[in-house]
Amino acid sequence: MRSVVARRLGILSFALSCAMLAVIGTNSYLRLADLRDATRAVQHTHEVRSELERIQSIVTDAETGQRGFLLTGVVSYLDPYTNALAVLPSHLKNLRKLTAEDSRQEADFVSLEALIERKRGELAETIAARSTRGFDVAARIVLTDEGKRLMDQIRSLMTAMSVEEQRRLTERALREERAGRMANVTIVGGLVLAVLFGVAGTFLLNQAVRDRARAEAARIATDAVARTTAASEERLRVTLASIGDAVIATDAQGRVTLMNRVAEALTGWSAVEATGRPLDDVFVIHNEITRRPAAHPVQRVLREGTIVGLANHTVLVGRDGREFPIGDSAAPIRPAEGPLQGVVLVFRDITEQREHEHTLFRLAAIVESSEDAIVTKTFDGVITSWNPGAERMFGYLASEAVGRPITVLFPPDRLAEEAEFLRRLRAGEHIQHYETERIRKDGERIYVSVSLSPLKDEVGSLVGVSKIVRDMTELKRRETLLNTARAEAEAADHAKDQFLAVLSHELRTPLTSIVGWVRMLRVSTLDSTQGERALQTVERNAHSLSRMIDDLLDISRIIAGKMTIDRRPLNLVPLIAETVESFQQQAKTKGVALEPHVASSVCVVSADPHRIQQVLTNLLANAFRYTPAGGRVEVHLTTEEDRARIQVKDTGIGIEPDLLPHVFERFRQGEARAGAAKGGLGLGLALVREIVELHGGTVAVESAGSGQGATFNITLPVIRDEHDTV
Repeated sequence: MRSVVARRLGILSFALSCAMLAVIGTNSYLRLADLRDATRAVQHTHEVRSELERIQSIVTDAETGQRGFLLTGVVSYLDPYTNALAVLPSHLKNLRKLTAEDSRQEADFVSLEALIERKRGELAETIAARSTRGFDVAARIVLTDEGKRLMDQIRSLMTAMSVEEQRRLTERALREERAGRMANVTIVGGLVLAVLFGVAGTFLLNQAVRDRARAEAARIATDAVARTTAASEERLRVTLASIGDAVIATDAQGRVTLMNRVAEALTGWSAVEATGRPLDDVFVIHNEITRRPAAHPVQRVLREGTIVGLANHTVLVGRDGREFPIGDSAAPIRPAEGPLQGVVLVFRDITEQREHEHTLFRLAAIVESSEDAIVTKTFDGVITSWNPGAERMFGYLASEAVGRPITVLFPPDRLAEEAEFLRRLRAGEHIQHYETERIRKDGERIYVSVSLSPLKDEVGSLVGVSKIVRDMTELKRRETLLNTARAEAEAADHAKDQFLAVLSHELRTPLTSIVGWVRMLRVSTLDSTQGERALQTVERNAHSLSRMIDDLLDISRIIAGKMTIDRRPLNLVPLIAETVESFQQQAKTKGVALEPHVASSVCVVSADPHRIQQVLTNLLANAFRYTPAGGRVEVHLTTEEDRARIQVKDTGIGIEPDLLPHVFERFRQGEARAGAAKGGLGLGLALVREIVELHGGTVAVESAGSGQGATFNITLPVIRDEHDTV
């Protein structure tokens, strides 16, 4: 019986042991399944954080490509931008799948996706502006800070999502630890029960073994948790240390809980000193212009729970008093379910960016205010920028000029210059102050000075040409006037020299004749006929000297503005007849026909009789001087409406076309009609013009050329009644 009882108890103990082992196996499987799920959750967290880092790197690459293209205009700089846009959708899709089961992260992903889409639009807008409207337009878009704000918000939101995943990583690691501990406890406890039911006699020994096994399992679990936590903290520390921006995290009360090295360098606070302090003590900011304290973005995040960026012109005042212009944004740290746990603040020193912006502004101001035309173009000759100076100089607005070939400004006979310019620029030359001509929009040709320099990108490749154009039209006009005045002065000086030579000759000739005949008269060796001839010669030469002196005095009076005109009603008909008659003897002596042609018996003008007779005398004397024997001199008088026309026409040696404009100039007698008989001072025709113009009349000369004779035309206003008399 005892054996049966013992056997039954043994069978029962065995059955109980088997049942207990089955329960242990089932429970162990379930615990291992929990452990596997916890491990998968940890892996999921790592995948989310890795995907966030990849997306941030892709967006940064896209922005880098955009910046390179904006600065250089070289299309190859867009390769990082193009590659980034090609792979970005697949990574966003993967991140959407990873965050789909987490409502908080899913909401953050939607915000992130919207920000990235806006950033992509901003990049595309600036690239399109740079491609079609030039650097200045694209730069103005960039300087709105829209792209910077979007990038800051993207970084802040991704940092917040990464921090949230880190928190989840800690929770999942703890769950993984609990699952492992429960699996160990279940296995160990089941074995203990199985051993109790199977081997009652060895209870104390198995108890000691179980105690040691439990202690070892606890140590292993603790080590695993410590390693997991340490690894997570190390990854977070390395991540924050490798970020180029400064990062500060706070708790829900705004006290500092974390700082990276960049934040330590900018604020002057170490992480140890700053931890636990209010953020206002560590992160001191004010407005760069007003110097007033600036509103803290962290306070607004804590109050509103939204992502907030700093206002423009914000500076950070470090612990040592140094100031840094900064740009930043702040985002909330919040679990999927539950209250806000803190704020993460991301900021950076934008000193170089601000200096670059100021440089750009200064350069833009110089270009905008320059009176010279400052233009850039591609090596294909297409205009890429056009300043206000170019608008004023050439008449084209920037919108009309940009995108057009630069040769639109070239005259047809100057088109070859463009190819020569490009050849020299490709050879590394700089073209300085090249003087040429260009055409304005209205068709006017202007004289310009052009300076050209090659534009190079960061690697030294030629990407375009910079051109500075200065309008030299007025300067050239002044130079032309100066050269003309110089030539006229030189000609006048030459004419003066010739006049003095002629004057000395003209004075010496009659004086020599007078002196010679006077000496002969003194010796009384002349008969009566010779004596009469001597007296006539002396008288004629004395009159010649008198006329020359009168001409000189008249010219001096005209130059001084002192010549007076004694006007009275004057009938030109008898005056012309009398003057013509006085030349008949000279005409007969020289063998030249002198013919008057008067259309009427009365033609009254308001004039000085003496001066008008002087005009007729000078014209007739001029005609006889240049008309050889056998020629003809005609004097015509006609009336045309309210003008009387006196015309003196000869068949003499004529006047060359290039000399016609100079006939009435002083001292031009010798040059104006070369080859004629010499005589006179070259003042007769100059006096004719001056006297006629003083009477309100006009004088002109016509000649078909050498050997074709000359015609002098004088017009004077006629008197119709007594009211016309001056």
